[in-house]
Amino acid sequence: IDREGPAFSASGSVTSVLPVGFETSGLESYEDGWFSAGKLTWTSGDKSGATQRVTRHSAIAESILVELNDVAEVSPGDTFEIVAGCDKLHATCRDKFANIANFRGFSLMPGNDVLTASPGSEPVRDGGSRGLS
Repeated sequence: IDREGPAFSASGSVTSVLPVGFETSGLESYEDGWFSAGKLTWTSGDKSGATQRVTRHSAIAESILVELNDVAEVSPGDTFEIVAGCDKLHATCRDKFANIANFRGFSLMPGNDVLTASPGSEPVRDGGSRGLS
């Protein structure tokens, strides 16, 4: 996957700074959460060259919010490049990146409670009590 391509990366600028992140312009064409868990690299301002993990990307009313762990030294007008994030889920790999052939997780493995289940005297033993049926 070319995460640097236009489908998975974008540029933007800070319009206002908030306690948990900032509002931005330039990301309006991307769906809510597209850049959550992604990487943001500052291209101007006091943090120019610094890279940060995006905690959350969301559309709230008319604005786009990008949340970071640290917004110190961020000012309106600062520019950045942002790359889409991956939450390591099977569905994300399949739907967002169309890269299921390279998924390295174990999404179909049953949990420990199923592996340690023992025979019982109940007439129906279909896993329904554990939400598995």
